[in-house]
Amino acid sequence: MYRSALALAALIACLTLGSCLGAQESPSDPSVSPSPVDSSPALALYPTRLTPGGLLIGQLRRHGGCLFVQDRDGTMYGVAWPAETTHWESSTMEIVVGESRAAIGDSVSVGGGPYEIDRENIDDPRWDWVTPPRPECLGDQFFFAYTIEREG
Repeated sequence: MYRSALALAALIACLTLGSCLGAQESPSDPSVSPSPVDSSPALALYPTRLTPGGLLIGQLRRHGGCLFVQDRDGTMYGVAWPAETTHWESSTMEIVVGESRAAIGDSVSVGGGPYEIDRENIDDPRWDWVTPPRPECLGDQFFFAYTIEREG
């Protein structure tokens, strides 16, 4: 009787939390909003003194707990943000960089530049991470951002 009660309690907890089934965001639509339990994506942060020059235009996406910018060709860019001016606004589901903000699904232009970062060199000391990107957040290419603007 005791074992049955424990098994039933574990099953109820498991189904309620979704942890037994590996509940996660839909891989078919990376712009799907996360569940309220996990509202903050992993943000890679770098020291603000790094200021690359370039522009990335695309759509802000979220997949697997990571933020990406997907360009018109479908390339998914993992993004590192300036630590001193960036945060995630959970109440509005937006990334805030300085005075600018963008939500998942917004068309954006991101000032910064691409860098060759992959699983082999992610721990290289030259990157001087405040918070390093998770390996699954690297994307097809990687971009260091310093601004973000919603596109028209």
